[in-house]
Amino acid sequence: MAFEGRACRKTAFMIAVFCAFFLLFCLPVHAEGTEKRKVRVGYFTLANFQEYDASDRSYRGYGYDYLMAIAQYAGWHCELVPVTYEDGLKMLQSGELDLMNYVYPTDSTGGLSLSSLAAGESWTNLVVPVSNASVSYEDYDAISGLTVGLNYSSQLNSAFVDYCKDNDCMPRLIYYHTEEEVDKALSEGKITARLSSSISDLSMRTVAKFSVSSYYFATTRGNADLLAELNSAMNALKIDDPYFQERLYSRYHSQSVEQQTVISDAEKNYISAHGPVAVSYVTDWTPVSYEDRNGRFSGAMRDLLDLITERTGLAFSFEEAENSKAALDDFSSGKTELMAGFPYDFAWADKNNANITFPLYSVTLQEMSKGSGNAIAAVPQDSYQEFFSRELQGTSYTYYRYKDMASCLRAVQDGTAACVLADSLQTAYYQKLVSCRGLSSREIPGAAFQLAFAASDRSDPMLLSILNKSIYSIGSAKIDEIFKEASQNSQSVSLADQLYSNPGFAGWFYSLLGFVIAAVTSMLIYGRRIHAKNREIEKAAAAKSEFLSNISHDMRTPLNGIMGYTNLALKEKDETAAREYLKKVRISAEFLLSLINDTLDISKIESGKYVLQQEKTNASELLQSITVPIQSIADARGIHFLVDSNDMYHGEILVDSLNPKKIVLNLLSNAIKFTPEGGTVELHISQIPPVNGCNCRIVVKDNGIGISKEFQKKMFEPFTQEHAPQSKGTVGTGLGLSIVKRIVTMMQGTIEVQSEPGKGSAFTVQIPVTAVRETGEMPEAAPENTAELQGRSILLCEDNEMNREIATAILNDLGIRVTSAENGRQGEELFLSAPVWKFDLILMDLRMPVMNGLDAARAIRAAERPDAALIPIIAMTADAYNDDIMRCMQAGMNAHNMKPVDNEVLKRELVRQFRMEDAARKNSGVQP
Repeated sequence: MAFEGRACRKTAFMIAVFCAFFLLFCLPVHAEGTEKRKVRVGYFTLANFQEYDASDRSYRGYGYDYLMAIAQYAGWHCELVPVTYEDGLKMLQSGELDLMNYVYPTDSTGGLSLSSLAAGESWTNLVVPVSNASVSYEDYDAISGLTVGLNYSSQLNSAFVDYCKDNDCMPRLIYYHTEEEVDKALSEGKITARLSSSISDLSMRTVAKFSVSSYYFATTRGNADLLAELNSAMNALKIDDPYFQERLYSRYHSQSVEQQTVISDAEKNYISAHGPVAVSYVTDWTPVSYEDRNGRFSGAMRDLLDLITERTGLAFSFEEAENSKAALDDFSSGKTELMAGFPYDFAWADKNNANITFPLYSVTLQEMSKGSGNAIAAVPQDSYQEFFSRELQGTSYTYYRYKDMASCLRAVQDGTAACVLADSLQTAYYQKLVSCRGLSSREIPGAAFQLAFAASDRSDPMLLSILNKSIYSIGSAKIDEIFKEASQNSQSVSLADQLYSNPGFAGWFYSLLGFVIAAVTSMLIYGRRIHAKNREIEKAAAAKSEFLSNISHDMRTPLNGIMGYTNLALKEKDETAAREYLKKVRISAEFLLSLINDTLDISKIESGKYVLQQEKTNASELLQSITVPIQSIADARGIHFLVDSNDMYHGEILVDSLNPKKIVLNLLSNAIKFTPEGGTVELHISQIPPVNGCNCRIVVKDNGIGISKEFQKKMFEPFTQEHAPQSKGTVGTGLGLSIVKRIVTMMQGTIEVQSEPGKGSAFTVQIPVTAVRETGEMPEAAPENTAELQGRSILLCEDNEMNREIATAILNDLGIRVTSAENGRQGEELFLSAPVWKFDLILMDLRMPVMNGLDAARAIRAAERPDAALIPIIAMTADAYNDDIMRCMQAGMNAHNMKPVDNEVLKRELVRQFRMEDAARKNSGVQP
């Protein structure tokens, strides 16, 4: 017993030693492979660029956000090291730091490498405290009276001195050794101004601006790996979000906060001497400018002008105009020298002898309609006719001018016009009227402009300067508030309008009315039914809106990749690199195609157009068509893929082969997507005793991240995706499971899921499958080569030039001669004028001008010549519904090939049709 005890202790000791060695040598290796690269970043504080709040230990700013975005793409963990700018450069050169932002090319000497893309642009400003109202913008006399603090080491000093010389002003200059000393001197009143980048504190006000330059991220020269990761991450971020820098800059540096309006002595003298400035305004451009019921000029433009008067003392007088043309006439003739509400467009301004202010507010052109597809549009006369006409170029609208918006709306209500074209402020205003409740609005893509004030080019430049200073100091937030309040339709005073525009008053009124009706009649029940029906309509509208929003978002993702990588490929001079970009374009295009196909499937199922096509299929071949591509994906991801089909029926079955394939491929793709490297995905297919008509069981099992109980309740709804931390980095449309559920239901089958987060998932599908008795017939073998395609002649009918070019290139690569027609009529004429049997086959698009593909096929089949009845006609079209395929067959076509063209599918179909044609010609006595 003692010996056994010692033996046990010895064994336990050996196991413990083994475990210790395992933990010591194995686990660190694993951790090293998964840990992020640590990057030491020099972090100096600069207002709005890089800030640190010691109270809650938080960071913010343009530079900080940009760094964190790059770190996400590069897989870095950034350690922020507090430094001054000068010390940071030294530490970067010595290798104590890995990275620093805001480095200019002039500062990069001494062993630094800069990022390939600029991190931003910086203007150099001369700034004074906001409280200093004695200096206006570029008031050179006042600037000469300033005491400016400069940093000895700043590269901007010489540019400022040159600026002062060019403008004949020279303030007193005091030099300091660091930026901190400059800040201290300003706070103590020793200096009254300092130089600052455009990334500046909102407590400071710019009085002069000069010298724009780009700055970069920098790393120690020779740190090639880090520099490559940095450039790759910045490029990827640029491709995924081309406007990232602009949006980030707008977030931290846009002038959205109101400031004091400071004008120069010369501008004050102009205001005193000039008197009221005559302003043209349009009387029926609600809510931008209009006359209220008392005949008073009102609207957003009037509110802004009143605010400018309050801030500067500049007075205005107002001249009414029936429409924009009349207002422009007054402006051009010199009757007025300012226009309230003018397109911010310099070409338009030059044509009308105007100088335009800073932009005030952005609007889009919109369509208000009852949902009709008619393109006849009504346009209010007060719109800038030529300007609007230019914005609408390239659209399908046929538009007519009406006197005012009321006339336009009446034209839509009585059916004279299908829609009203107006700016977004007008549509927002009028849609709150009861008379417009039945109208919906949508933006016209690409048609947008900004509003501004316009001053006559004959006016004193002081006027434009005063207006711009006022607009800048008022701030974008206040201006946005003015325009949005104007569009709220405060003029609605009728009972009907009040009920619609005032929810509180409407609730009180309808409650009282409902009480009276309930007391005397049974209309309450009817009202409840109407209410329930309205809720269903609203729910359907919300679902439609959400669907369109989701599909728009998901389609833009691969489309962004296609456009981004295409631009990179066009610019790339290296052929190998260009081919890599094109491969990524293809990947994005395939993802976009899968999204479109999934969306069409959902649409067909929901509309009842999705029809199951039963056909004889070999079960083993069907299984192989699923497992072969999945095995390749699994191998690339490092995932074990196991298939168990021993209990499956391997003979011929009668089934719509595409649907089981979609079911299994969707489930397997999801399993692989959400299973980490080294995991296992299993497919089990078995024949089972019939249960509720189902005799085939399919089980897809994985040991991946699993699905939460909450998400399982809605996982079969379209566009639903679980945003769990463990699923980060996966990409999908959120349509796959929804399609699977609907197809299984259509096949009268069932689907169940068992899953737990962190422990994987198991989907079980049961569907009915009909076995087909053996007939002894062998299936037709697929073509092994394309020798029989060589020298064939094809007539291609396609109206789209790009599609013709692509199809011709594909066919020429197969050794086929191609004759092209741009429409169905031309295709018919080419066929009838050609010698008999010149063409071996016709590829026919469906939607073409002059004559469509269906009519062209019928005309060819009706021709009195021997090849008209036998020549194969294949539809090559984007119309992919079963109804479309049926219409092709009824028109006399032999097959249907869907766009975008799959080269292999097209090749197999061509071989099949040529074989059938050759056999038919032999049987008819014509030698092929």
